[in-house]
Order: sequence, then C-alpha cells, then structure tokens
Amino acid sequence: MIQFSQTTSNRFKPNKHNKPLIWISIGSCLAIIFLTQPVFAQQVLDFYSELNVESRISGGRRHLPAGGWRCQPNGSATFQPASKSYDADSFLIAKQNESNALPANGSAGFQPASKGSTTAVIIDRAKREMKVIQNGKIIQSCKIGIGRGGLNRKKSMADNVTPTGRFEVDIILTSDSNLNKTSDQLLRKYKGNTKAVSYLSSGDGLKRLFANMNGLDFDGNGKPDTAYGAAYIGLNGISKSGQAPAITGPKLSTYAGKDYWFSIALHGTPDEEKNLGNANSGGCVHLPKSALQTLISNETIKIGSIVEIK
Repeated sequence: MIQFSQTTSNRFKPNKHNKPLIWISIGSCLAIIFLTQPVFAQQVLDFYSELNVESRISGGRRHLPAGGWRCQPNGSATFQPASKSYDADSFLIAKQNESNALPANGSAGFQPASKGSTTAVIIDRAKREMKVIQNGKIIQSCKIGIGRGGLNRKKSMADNVTPTGRFEVDIILTSDSNLNKTSDQLLRKYKGNTKAVSYLSSGDGLKRLFANMNGLDFDGNGKPDTAYGAAYIGLNGISKSGQAPAITGPKLSTYAGKDYWFSIALHGTPDEEKNLGNANSGGCVHLPKSALQTLISNETIKIGSIVEIK
C-alpha cells in the first residue's frame, strides 16, 4: 500500500501559494471551451442572463394571488381561484411585451396606457392550454387546440405540427376594420407588391383578406368553411442563440384562386366543441371566440407582442 506522508499530502491542499495556479488552470479550461464551442458558450450566457432576471423575482418564482377568469369553450367565464406560480421565463416574455408596446394606430413608440403593465402569453401544447399573465396575475386561462401532427418538432408547413419557441405577432385580422393591424416589417417585406399592399396598408384591406380566408372551402363540400372563426393573430418566429426561427409559413398565398394568409397563427374555429382541447388543426392554435375577442379588443395582444409556445 502506498502511503503519503503529511508533508506530501499537504502539497495537494489549496493554500496561498497554489490557489492562483488552480484558478489559472480552471480559467484556461473554460476559455478553451468557450472558444471552441460558441453555441454552448452562448447557451451558458443566456442561462446566466435569465438567472439574473430570475433572481430579481422573489426566490426565482413568484406566487400569484387567487383570482383570474377561465374561458370556457361555450364562451362563458368562470372565476379561477387557486394560487398559481410562473417562472422567470414568463417574466422575461412579459418584460419584452412591455418594451414592444405599440400605440393603437400600430406605429412604433411608447404607449402611455400600458405603462407599468407586463403581459406574458404562454401556449402549452401538452396541456392544450393558454395562459395570459399580466402584472403577476393570470387574467385569462383557456382551453386551446393544436395541430394534428401532435407534439413533434415542426419541420415544414405540411406536417400539421404546432411549432414551439418564441413568436412575434405580425398581423391581426378580424371583420372589424378598426381592429386590424399589420407590422412595419410586413409592410417593408411586401413594398412594391401592389396586391399585397392593397391588403396590408389599411384596416379595410385586411378585412377583405380575412373575408377571403373565411370564404375558403378546404373540405370541398361547396360551402365556405369559416375555418378561422372570429379572428386571426398571425405569428412570426424569433431566432434565439444563433438558431433559426421556427417555421411559420410563406404568409401571403393563394388557395383555389383566392388570396389568403398562410401562416402559423392563433385563430378561431367554427366548431369549438370538437376542436378545443384536441389536436385537429393544420398547425395553428385554435382559441375560443371569447378569448380572441378579449385579447384583441383589450389590446392584451397587439402588433409586436411576444407569444411563447412550449
């Protein structure tokens, strides 16, 4: 058996002489990892950035007081008692939505009415549920429907999967011209496209586009499907940590000779009993009519709002 004398073993104990060498060795290893693995390095930085925000919430999690309203498929609302909690990720989304707040006319700038207000919109595919968290309280909780492709990773618009990640609202379509909005990014994208601009540049144009969409006959029975229900909130994927954004579609497209908006979205359904709580969509998120109307009319969701799907 090999035995170490007290003098020999003391050489391996940290002391004022070898501590600098230990830290130099650790620092060198970390530097090599960060230089050779940039994606990992970015993930570490993102983690500590969110951890820093999380530490500003009490204990990393904030408990929500009882309260809030739960939307039912039939449009009724019931009080949501139980206490809930949300994590730092929801807090980060809420803060980003606060910074993205836009005036009612859709132009960029500060909106006094929403000063101090933070809103997070979270879609949970597995639970088939949407939660809207505002100023630390769940103000809306609804049953939703997802794509019939299930909980898989989205690879194309043809796989019927609802994608996961963070998304930005870039278009709002309803039958009310005053509620319709388009992002500046879309206007820049379609600048010079006369047909697209005729839809995107005004509330009336967006109303016509939405009427086209609800007039489509996807099932081939010779009648309009009204597939998008009361409203349509289009989403655009946001890239993170050098990763490509989630697939959200080509946007302005044509079906059976009619122009329509082909994108991942939160939208209504003509059959809430069948589709809410189930996986029947082509990849979009089905919402009850009452939830859509509240989100849009109260400007809980607006152009630039962040939605997380997990």
